Amino acid sequence: MGTYDLKHKLAEFEPWQRGIILENTSRVQLTDGCSIGCSGCGIGAEKGVKSIMPWDLYTELVDEMVAHWVANGTTPYWKNEPFDYHSQGKNFRDAYFYLGGGDLIYNFLSESIYVQTAVPKGSEQEVLASLDIVNDINITLHKTRLKNFISKVFEVCDDNANPLRICTWQKLGPKHINNLAKDTLSCEHGVVLTPSNIYTIRSVRPSTKHPYGYIQEEVIPDNFIVNSLSWDPQIYAREIDPKIRDKLHNEWLDEAPLVIDSEEKRLSWGPRMLQAYKYALKGELTSDKESWSLFIKENIRRFRNEKKDGFSPFEEKIFDEAELMIEEAKQILLPLF
Repeated sequence: MGTYDLKHKLAEFEPWQRGIILENTSRVQLTDGCSIGCSGCGIGAEKGVKSIMPWDLYTELVDEMVAHWVANGTTPYWKNEPFDYHSQGKNFRDAYFYLGGGDLIYNFLSESIYVQTAVPKGSEQEVLASLDIVNDINITLHKTRLKNFISKVFEVCDDNANPLRICTWQKLGPKHINNLAKDTLSCEHGVVLTPSNIYTIRSVRPSTKHPYGYIQEEVIPDNFIVNSLSWDPQIYAREIDPKIRDKLHNEWLDEAPLVIDSEEKRLSWGPRMLQAYKYALKGELTSDKESWSLFIKENIRRFRNEKKDGFSPFEEKIFDEAELMIEEAKQILLPLF
């Protein structure tokens, strides 16, 4: 198994292209491939770990993303098993907390990283030591091994452990082409960094054409196209009426994400965050409609004052859309209270 320095790939891009890539990164995939290779993998991970992202490169990228104020929306795995990661004496737990913990700007958001594991063979103790960050255990495990592992989970669980869910993969991928799930496991649009390449991703409805529910395309310098970072409102709308939540989710899947394909369309921090939260605005209002509405309005005011020379027409459009979104959200949500 080798390692690939992603710097080689990033070095092919112009500085403004690199900035756009890191500003819209939704996933950092720490290994190419998965040691388990579930036959019904709902995300399409290849079996076998082929390469890993060096720890020093990972921390360099995270530091740069934090400088761009975007690390709060990034997850440190994608088409891989989280607990396969080991590099330079570090493991997935280290990667998790480096991205969302410690002294980073968004340290309080580390809990928003949702972690699912199928518990790689030989990593049982490592997973048991990380129950405070694990949300799901996939029952791809051999039945006897699963039974033994779960018994150990109950032995070591304490008040610091997350509520665990034992689950199976959703019916996604070619194996289930005639009985696909309605929803995808992909929770955002944006960019995925892997040990060997850079991709832009768009979440879509699972279909015979896209059985995993996402479109993943390589990002290349000569034909530069990146989907702007945006999160599924389902993540932020847990307390909302299910019918309205599903409506927001469907709107998000149906609407193509904002495409950034030139330096002129590069979004500065304020418009970028508003774009990322575009559909989440409606969901967040449900938790405390007045304070969240005021929070967004205050941020828009602060964003507008951020640059003395003002924002580009492209960015101003983002502000206008966000302000309209707040008003639409009020009309939809106020009757619920």
